[in-house]
Amino acid sequence: MLVRFDIAMEDQGITGKGIEWFGGASQHAQRIELTAAGKRIGVIRDYCNGKKAGTETTFSGPDEKLGGKLTDEVTDAALWPALDWKTLYKTVSIAKLDKVDGTDVFVVEKKTASGRTTTDFVSAATFLVVKTEASGSTQTLSDYRDVLGVKLPFTRLVTAPTGTRNVLQVREVKFNVKPAPSLFAPSALGQPPRAPSLPMRPWS
Repeated sequence: MLVRFDIAMEDQGITGKGIEWFGGASQHAQRIELTAAGKRIGVIRDYCNGKKAGTETTFSGPDEKLGGKLTDEVTDAALWPALDWKTLYKTVSIAKLDKVDGTDVFVVEKKTASGRTTTDFVSAATFLVVKTEASGSTQTLSDYRDVLGVKLPFTRLVTAPTGTRNVLQVREVKFNVKPAPSLFAPSALGQPPRAPSLPMRPWS
């Protein structure tokens, strides 16, 4: 699956355009080109192929996920986690009934093998996820639309633990896309340039 979206970092005055890819099991990648004051200022890239995962940018060194962070990245890379919840999560339980913006919701807690808990707030009327909380961040999902019989949220409001807000607005969704395997692997983005090879001494 391929998703094209716009992003607005409300607290920083930065906007961008992104592409998100989903491949086979635990294959996910995302690339965002950031702009400010009408100028391109950088690129952020996330990747996961089920064995390796990380973040690369044009303004910092690569950040490879290891241990529990890798486990969580592999879990998050699943396109349809609800269909494979017994494998992806150590435990899943309905904690309680609650309300989100006046809407009745089921509060579903999902714990991974690393110990991280993700909480989904599922509408009791539509059974669609309207909010997700994990690791101090919150995603509010709205503007669900039908894409070839699948309901997908076209607006995501991501609130970081620091309170900063990023709004993602989906522009296009395509199914039956076959992304290249290299999209889900580490790349040269953010890597320091190689030193030029020195010529061999004639007497060597």
